[in-house]
Amino acid sequence: MLDLSSNTDITAFALVFPPRDADEKYIEILSELRACPTDRPIVN
Repeated sequence: MLDLSSNTDITAFALVFPPRDADEKYIEILSELRACPTDRPIVN
């Protein structure tokens, strides 16, 4: 799942893998990206 946001929200990326058998649980990999303020330049 990919949730794209506006400039004041949070963008999220999630991978969910179902169990392969009855003994396993779901595997979830979650990532959160916050918007960069547009009034400040990005400095490397």
